[in-house]
Amino acid sequence: MARERKDGPVQNEVSANPETSLAQGAYGSLDSFPSEELLLFQAKLLPLLDRRVALFTSGESSSLPLLTATELLASVLYVLGLDPNELDENELRRLAHCDLDAEFEHGLARVREKARQAALLWEEVCLGTPLLKSIALKDSLRALEAFIAGYDYRFFAAKFECAIDYPLAFPVSEGLHGIDYVNEYLERLILENSFMGHFGLEQVKALMRALSPDYRILVINLFEQVATNAIGLALVEGDILALNVSEDARVQIAAEFKGLSARGAKQKLTAASSRLCRALNIRDEKLQAYLGQLSTALYPRIRAVSARSGLSGIFLSF
Repeated sequence: MARERKDGPVQNEVSANPETSLAQGAYGSLDSFPSEELLLFQAKLLPLLDRRVALFTSGESSSLPLLTATELLASVLYVLGLDPNELDENELRRLAHCDLDAEFEHGLARVREKARQAALLWEEVCLGTPLLKSIALKDSLRALEAFIAGYDYRFFAAKFECAIDYPLAFPVSEGLHGIDYVNEYLERLILENSFMGHFGLEQVKALMRALSPDYRILVINLFEQVATNAIGLALVEGDILALNVSEDARVQIAAEFKGLSARGAKQKLTAASSRLCRALNIRDEKLQAYLGQLSTALYPRIRAVSARSGLSGIFLSF
């Protein structure tokens, strides 16, 4: 996965004054919401934006490039708890009756705390990452470290420009912005790493080599195959810690699904996930849910290949 934005040259500038408001010039008029409450919100928003522009330019300029103006506005909305790309009319109404300056300061403190938390999460990821060589993971962690260090929550809180190549088993929603995206990514990575920590390093390495001898340079998720084999072994009450799914075990796994409906198959996989968590004494509810999600996601793959070529491409031997 890569999430990176490259901005081209700025062609326009917008004036940061009441007559040509930053909101209208950079983001589009909020007049599309005609209610009195929303007009009141706009009347409060524009002075707040003008003050942010003055702080950003140190009072030296009354105009900004269009791109910069757009990002400043998106940052203000994000700090206020609004999605910059999809304004919530009910939330705008609520903010219309608040002290917007005070609301903004509280929001800024929340974002600052999220940035502090991101640095802690990054450290936790680095400490908990298995000793497996993955260029994509190494490069992604470096990119995230640089983003967190340079994150400007005061003016560009909603902005996220960071090349993340390492894919998670389940991608973070593109609807998240700024530091929220980073924290969600790191929290999921911590879950994945913590699960792999239940297994011996040599077993994990052997499994990854079975997946591909070049796994170190491939852009692949390390957790997914480990969890897949572990779920398969839990399904047939095999040796989970060994991580090795033999051909006999694959035959047993295929037999478990013979004649089952999609619903029945998913229930069986969910039960296997629960059995796996009990066997490994996994009590973290988020990790339990993550494994449950992965277990049911296996069903379409099992259904697609079991009748054709067996399960050797899903549950690996080494």
